[in-house]
Amino acid sequence: VTVTNLTEVRVGTNDNYKGGSMYQIDRVIPHERYSAITIRNDVALLRLKTPIKFEEHVEKIELNEEIVPINATLTIVGWGFVGWNKETPKRTQVIKVQHIGLNRCRKMPKGSTIYPEHLCTFSRAGHGLCKGDSGSPVVWKGKQVGVVSWAM
Repeated sequence: VTVTNLTEVRVGTNDNYKGGSMYQIDRVIPHERYSAITIRNDVALLRLKTPIKFEEHVEKIELNEEIVPINATLTIVGWGFVGWNKETPKRTQVIKVQHIGLNRCRKMPKGSTIYPEHLCTFSRAGHGLCKGDSGSPVVWKGKQVGVVSWAM
């Protein structure tokens, strides 16, 4: 959880630099069992100084309570880099990925520990998550099933 320099959030736009509404962050609340060593529970809540006003381009997303089946197509929307030595993109990027399951994920050549609460995904070679995508929502059937933490 590395958001110590974050002071505000922008909602209601897919443009990283303009539009939408800005909300000041009052407090960052990291998961009580977050571990910087294992990157386990890499999630935090942002308490805002004022409530978000829900309107045409600002909606809350429901959390999924179903088990995500292996091979399900998931959607990730983020601001991660789109190439080497490039800046963060101006507009949000969208990628469709496949849920591959923990057993297949543990066979990937990375060396990181995969925990039962992880949701592993895979995309085609040369496409996927990148620096800047951490914190992005992982969505299935219109509901949020996870949050991007790291990629291999």
